Amino acid sequence: MSASPRETVCGLTRLSASAPDAPPDVCLAVTLAYLVAVVSFPPGALSALVPFSIYPLVGIVRGGIPFNRLARRVAPALPFLLFAGLPGIWLRPAPHVTVGSFPVSEGWVLFLSLLLKGCLCVGAAYVLACRVPLPRLGAVLARFRVPGVFVAVFLLIARYIDLFFAETVRLFNAYRLRAPGVKGVALRDIGPFAGHLTLRSFDRADRVSSAMILRSADAGTGALFHLCSPLPVSSRADWARGGAWIFLFAVLRCVNISREAGAWFL
Repeated sequence: MSASPRETVCGLTRLSASAPDAPPDVCLAVTLAYLVAVVSFPPGALSALVPFSIYPLVGIVRGGIPFNRLARRVAPALPFLLFAGLPGIWLRPAPHVTVGSFPVSEGWVLFLSLLLKGCLCVGAAYVLACRVPLPRLGAVLARFRVPGVFVAVFLLIARYIDLFFAETVRLFNAYRLRAPGVKGVALRDIGPFAGHLTLRSFDRADRVSSAMILRSADAGTGALFHLCSPLPVSSRADWARGGAWIFLFAVLRCVNISREAGAWFL
């Protein structure tokens, strides 16, 4: 489904075109509560984190988000999680739990909990990005009394990072055409490559900024809020569903459902 010119100007095209319309303020509040609950767990709380996978899974199913696209979004965070968690496997070799007859060290528990926590946070943020367009998300932040400078920085980074990567791809393709058979960028060309990339990125960003100003972008937030469709008014039913999710997060944060279920069945 192609986006209309108005949606293209405002950047309203979601990452998943099949995702149904969702109240942006409720989605943002629920996602923030989810992230706070997940991040607040101490290191090693692996079993307590497992039930929190229900929220991203429900969002993926309801939004019709392909799992392969979600995996591509989670993949860039994996090297950082591996870098942070792998040293603990050797630094903490003492047995922590026993699975069957196999002892599992404390380092492995810490590593798996960190990996799961990172995947849950990235997955929840990606589901939010699929269901709520970026300008509407900025408008909700402004409605929540977030200072306009922070909203502007958030929107501009999200917008210009795509321009930066697009210019990187174009410049790299041009370099490969002029240097066939060379893998990557030669060491002697890294300096000119980075300089040209910076100049081209600034030039294109300046054109985008001029276009936004010509379309009367809000100077306080840098967003085209008035050109975008107005924010829908969330009903009491929407807030009731959001409150139910937040209540569920609070229960899962206070009660280890996985441990209780294991003790009940075993």
